[in-house]
Amino acid sequence: MRVLLLPALISLGVLTAACGPEPEQTRFDQRPVAVANEDSVTAAEFTSSFVTFLIGTGLNDDLQTRRIHLENMIDAELLAQEARRRGLAGDSLGLLRADLERRRAVGARFFEEAFVETLPPPTEEEIRQTFARYKAQVVVRHLYFTDPDEARASWERLEEGEDFLVEAARVYGLADVDSAAGFLGPIRYFQMDDAFAEAAFELEPGAYSTPVRSRFGWHIIRAEDIWQSPLLTESEFQVRQGGLSSQFRLRRRRLEGDRFVRGFMESLEVQAEGPAITALGSMLRDLSPDPGPVAGPVLAPEVGDRIPASELRAMIEPSTPLATYRYRGAERAFTAADYLAWLPFLPFQEARNRTAASVGRALRNEVFYLEGLRRGLNDQEASIIVDDALTKWLASRMRDSLRANPIDPTAEQLRMALERLAPRADYSVLPEDSLRLLVAPAVAEVDLLTRLRQDASIRVDEALFDSLACWHGDC
Repeated sequence: MRVLLLPALISLGVLTAACGPEPEQTRFDQRPVAVANEDSVTAAEFTSSFVTFLIGTGLNDDLQTRRIHLENMIDAELLAQEARRRGLAGDSLGLLRADLERRRAVGARFFEEAFVETLPPPTEEEIRQTFARYKAQVVVRHLYFTDPDEARASWERLEEGEDFLVEAARVYGLADVDSAAGFLGPIRYFQMDDAFAEAAFELEPGAYSTPVRSRFGWHIIRAEDIWQSPLLTESEFQVRQGGLSSQFRLRRRRLEGDRFVRGFMESLEVQAEGPAITALGSMLRDLSPDPGPVAGPVLAPEVGDRIPASELRAMIEPSTPLATYRYRGAERAFTAADYLAWLPFLPFQEARNRTAASVGRALRNEVFYLEGLRRGLNDQEASIIVDDALTKWLASRMRDSLRANPIDPTAEQLRMALERLAPRADYSVLPEDSLRLLVAPAVAEVDLLTRLRQDASIRVDEALFDSLACWHGDC
């Protein structure tokens, strides 16, 4: 039985939500805010990573949180360097990952180039509005949800007259009303998730939005205040007009990307092999998820599960066609082997519960990669994206290898691990046995990082960091 795969494809969302790092971060501020040996953390990388961290965790923006985040990014650079010294980048798994990151980056480059070409140029009025928003900041508070029904119920309570802070206490599970609940501080127009920023900058002070879906979940956004720039000069507008036009187009690209993906996939005349996908789904439901590597400091693991690829490879015939499609005039098969190649980037729950959508996601990635190659987009910009992605992956792999063989730590080692990995946490109420069980897997990592930092050349551009950390607008 052959069935159309398009309904699954339509629900996939834009490429940047599931097919790799956003390439626009390589376009802007490449000044190094920190250098660890010869590897740098650029201003663009730090800003993108920190904003993602804030929205994903619900933490408030403050100088200490920013500094801790920068230090964690430096740690990741050092761990990746150590992973390379130990040969983890050059073994079979490392080479496979590098190839996959390259394929993902080339596909992302195609999406960027092809879709941007379909967009109409922005009008002068749109660029002037973008300039005004670029110069302003909105002080925001948000309610964060993973369930859209909960977001809608919360919004309805606000519409019925519930005070926003009272609702924030309910949403965040606080015993008392707290003025810090959900507070993100001032945000800039191009600093945030696109949908989040667009909604925030449409608000008047004191107003709140309907539920907004970002790539992290759902938000109800309240504008606490708007800080307008006192100077909007024509001369500055003329200087910045070209760059603002590019950023406007990139934002429009991400917000309207579903339309492009839908049309592109329709042109491929994709048909799914129903029985094969049903069998694949059954196999996936029999598997237990792999929790994945630890992506940050201890007590802050990566959100979401991964498909245990090695188990699935042992169960499936690689040549089995999962779908057919027409590409540049010829019919092609998308096989189980093609699907397996994209496994590291496929959400486990979608693969298990909506297998046709998961196959469609992998097929889209594959064809975008082929189109990127055809257009010569395996270029320097793709290399920058790949290098950044591999650094994060190698750091996670290094952590995995260290935590696979936990040591029995001394009390001093436990204290040092807590100070480094959870500097603001209070674990004095936990029994020592519980504390030891919680922290022991990370002690080897802390010991290694301590040695690496002692031997490393680490420089932080404090002036640049301070300029990035002007969260109160005092700079």
